[in-house]
Formats: sequence, C-alpha cells, structure tokens
Amino acid sequence: MNKEILKAKNILEKFNIITPPVNIESIIKNCNISYSESELTDDISGVLDQRDKDKPFILVNKDQHPNRKRFSAAHELGHYLLHSQSGMHIDKKSFYRNSRSSEGLYEIEVEANKFAAELLMPTKFLIEEFKEYEDFLDSTEDMIVELAKKFEVSTTAMSFKVQSVRSEERRVGKECRSRWSPYH
Repeated sequence: MNKEILKAKNILEKFNIITPPVNIESIIKNCNISYSESELTDDISGVLDQRDKDKPFILVNKDQHPNRKRFSAAHELGHYLLHSQSGMHIDKKSFYRNSRSSEGLYEIEVEANKFAAELLMPTKFLIEEFKEYEDFLDSTEDMIVELAKKFEVSTTAMSFKVQSVRSEERRVGKECRSRWSPYH
C-alpha cells in the first residue's frame, strides 16, 4: 500500500471518520494547522506555508467552487503530512495542465493528489456505496454525480476515484481467480 493511501487511512481512523463527507477543515485544525480561505490570484488553488514550523497554515482560493476548495485543502494537508519541507508550497492551477504533471511526473504532486482522493473519497466508503448499485464496474454518469454530491467532491475527482477502485477490484478479482483456479 502506498504511503499516501496509508496516511489518509490513518487520519480517517485517528479522527474516527466513518461516513462521508469528510470534514477536511476539522481535520486540518485538529492537526494544529491554521486554515483559511483567502483572495488569491486565479491561477493559485492552494498554499501551504511552513516558514514558521510552529504555526503552519493552509490557504485556499476563496473564489473557487466549494468542492475544489476541499480538494485543495486536502492536497495541501497531504504535502504537510507526507513531505517534510519547510518554506512555502504554492499549487497553481496551471501547474496541473502541463504535460509533465498530466503524465504524473511530479511525484510529490501525485502523492498529494492520491492522499487527498483517499481522504475525501475513502475506498472503503465507496465500496459500501457501490453495494447500492447493481454493478459498479459498469458505473453510470448518474452514479458518479450522486456519489460526487454525497462526498462533496467534483464529478471529475469522483470519476478518477471510481476508475481507480474499479481497476483495483478487477486486479484483485483476477488474482483471486488465478490463485484459486484448479488449472493454476
């Protein structure tokens, strides 16, 4: 299991979070990090400031959609918990649109995104939700929209997470079938 997924699961367990939506602001505050929404330039989605190690804080762009603000806050928390850096980390929207980032070549950004996705859309919560649908492997747009609303994330984020869970379920299912096959 990746360190970012494990860290997100540990946070959920530590704060006894058992249902969506995850209260990201409460988690941040319980980690002794200040949180606020601020007027930032349009190209900045979030900031993690650790220049004063005793008073870290996370800022998110107040003009963004509430779901985007939640993901940005969780992403910045991921940087704080996963990457022992000092100084200031600024996430720009344009950063995510270049070829290197879209190909997942910035490891710390990929890790922070995976952390945020697992924290806000925990796999175990989604698997429980999937039981309400006939076959989540053939997810529909309606299912994605419903789950995104329930978890308070964007439909894009939910689509990626459902794809990830679906892929893992297929991989695990295939491993189980080959392991227990009489022809193995």
